[in-house]
Amino acid sequence: MAESKENPGDSVSCLKLVGRNAREILVLIVTTNEERSMHLSRVFSYNNFPNEDPTIILDYVGWVVDCDIDLNGNLRCITADGQLIGETKARLSDMPLNKISSPATDGSMVVAGNAGRAWIIHSENEITDISASFENNLFDATCTGYNDVFVCGQAGKFSHFSDDTWTDIYLSTTVNLNTVSVSKSGEVVVAGDDGFVAAGNLTSGFEVIEGPNFDVHGSCEYKDKMLFALPGYGITKLDKAGITDFQAGPLAWRITSLDDMLLCAEDDSILVYDGSEWIGLPIT
Repeated sequence: MAESKENPGDSVSCLKLVGRNAREILVLIVTTNEERSMHLSRVFSYNNFPNEDPTIILDYVGWVVDCDIDLNGNLRCITADGQLIGETKARLSDMPLNKISSPATDGSMVVAGNAGRAWIIHSENEITDISASFENNLFDATCTGYNDVFVCGQAGKFSHFSDDTWTDIYLSTTVNLNTVSVSKSGEVVVAGDDGFVAAGNLTSGFEVIEGPNFDVHGSCEYKDKMLFALPGYGITKLDKAGITDFQAGPLAWRITSLDDMLLCAEDDSILVYDGSEWIGLPIT
């Protein structure tokens, strides 16, 4: 987190950027006090980024750790104390939640939490608990539909859920796996600490790919290439040449894409790449 310029002693962090459409970017920003005992979470809507001032569409006393947009354009958020808020409200767990996925084509979204807890949010707002028997904390989740879910997490945990059954995918690593994404072509990519990246599918298996030895905390597909966020290094890309630099310098923890835009959440700034130039705005 970065020190707040408006309120010295407080810390502020940009946790997520998502796009509702090509003209509207939503930004999740969390402010906390020096003792980390109080959190204020706000989601700002930029209707014409960066040319118009944003409006606040969520003002929540508590720690919102992630958010995304469902297929109907509704905001869905998860909190550090186990709640789902937004279009659908529910207490999912008494333990922390960590990630909510972007919606699949059938509208399904997945929530991942600590101790193997996971849920599917269906398009009709029904919630299915698909929590596993393992105890690893889950740091990310993605799905191509309600019956095709991937999760990754603590100590190399990488698993697939289908037909009410969890299947572990062994990658010969014990590092924390922080991010998993599925490309439009069906390639699954999982990445984590110490630069670990593996790509493949359930049929052919997964191949470990060498890259910079920096922790990977975010991934997304952008213009048919898989990109990775490595705070302290920059953004890399995976293509036929392997893992190479996409943009050195950005300290993004999470990245998402919307049409031709790449949306990056840094601790103290909002960073957007439109395909030709980078546009950054500081947060306070």
